[in-house]
Amino acid sequence: MSEPLSAIHTDFGAAFKGPRQIADGPLTITIRPKRLGDLDVAADVRLADPDIPSCELRLPGAVAPGLHPVWIAEATFALEGGEPGSRVACALIGNPAEANTWDLAGSVEVGGVAEFSGKDGSAVTVPSGWGPGVYAAWIGRDHAGAKVALALDFRVLLKPVLGEIALGDASAKPIGPLQNADLETLGVYLSVVAADKVPSYLRDGPGREPERWLRLDCRTADADHFAEPNIIGYDREGNERFVPVGGAGDVSYTPLDGEPYTLVLRYVSDLQVL
Repeated sequence: MSEPLSAIHTDFGAAFKGPRQIADGPLTITIRPKRLGDLDVAADVRLADPDIPSCELRLPGAVAPGLHPVWIAEATFALEGGEPGSRVACALIGNPAEANTWDLAGSVEVGGVAEFSGKDGSAVTVPSGWGPGVYAAWIGRDHAGAKVALALDFRVLLKPVLGEIALGDASAKPIGPLQNADLETLGVYLSVVAADKVPSYLRDGPGREPERWLRLDCRTADADHFAEPNIIGYDREGNERFVPVGGAGDVSYTPLDGEPYTLVLRYVSDLQVL
């Protein structure tokens, strides 16, 4: 990839341009911009969850002082024959149509609600997409470089593209590292270890006594790719079985029970802008 996944953002111009529909396989996504009101901005804009004030993101000069419209782009997801559900895809202050480029301004932790605060305590709140997370703020600039918009991207309209690395038959692997150049490029290290190398709290208990374990080390992995990695096992009949693992920054273990099956590490290789 030519850029990190964290540098990929929603197409704000398209999200706020007007009602439109996107077909994503059996899913139909309808995007509608809605104006919530106006925010009076003085020297800066503050982004935060009212319940997590310690994670406030303050952005001096993010947009010019004055009264600016506040918008949300609402995405409604509908499967054929199913009940639709809606989420806020992104929120924005200003006019996205004037923005020629978007610069990453920072990120903020948000639980259920994001709050934009302006002059004299004025504020506008919006629901936070799929829920708790750390979301990036982007400043839109016009052709002359002037700041004309500020967007908070809840990443609802970014679809993960999954990559897979075949790891072979785990039960046939000896004790030691499972060397794989593709894994090491991603900062991931897999090995088969003996039971005495596994934390005791994992080994204790009925059904948790195998002699060999699979160890996944994601401590140096890119969190974009491995926020929620998973390993899929396929048995001899091609049936899929899930092997639980941890996330970026973790070392995790799963028991090898001796049953032959092929392992595949599945991870986020790219993001598709819907």
